[in-house]
Amino acid sequence: MHRDCLLPTFAALWLCLLCLLAACRERTDVQTMHFDVDPARLGAAVEASDLGIRFQPPSGWAPLAAAEIDSVRRATALAHEAVELTPRYVFLDSTSGSLLSVSTLRLDPPAPFEAQVARYGELLAAPFPADSLRQGQYLKDGIHIAQFLLEPGGRVNFKLVFASTRADLLQFDYIATLAAYPGEIKAIESSIGSIQQLP
Repeated sequence: MHRDCLLPTFAALWLCLLCLLAACRERTDVQTMHFDVDPARLGAAVEASDLGIRFQPPSGWAPLAAAEIDSVRRATALAHEAVELTPRYVFLDSTSGSLLSVSTLRLDPPAPFEAQVARYGELLAAPFPADSLRQGQYLKDGIHIAQFLLEPGGRVNFKLVFASTRADLLQFDYIATLAAYPGEIKAIESSIGSIQQLP
């Protein structure tokens, strides 16, 4: 399907979410988001005790071997000396090429969460045309999440960044082509809704 045909669909699917995220940026309080979770669209649960989280990748997205993960780090990392991104779990849909990467994120120098998010947004925006990065913040089950939406090279990349009790910051990257994204959106939403912090 041609990209021009997909853009209205993409815009309609995410208009409400982006409006909410924009509203969150303008307010000092952060609103709570609820995600519709369809268990049929989720794979087996991953309990990452070292990261303090539990989550489920989309159904059919297979884990990559450790030897393959470094290529993902190069694809998702920001080339900046202040940013250290280390993928820990990566899941790939071999049919569509969609990908989920769960990484630890370290920004130098250390700072409170809000300051880190603001700086990270500036660093992410720098390599791209003006207004190509959309961002906002929300609460999901008590987790304060900063979300960044990029569309580099015909792909959609949702970056979710939040603090962890057992790591510096965590970053979830959901990446799909514009062609595949409409078919993946419910699985991605379900996967985001599955993220929980461990006690």
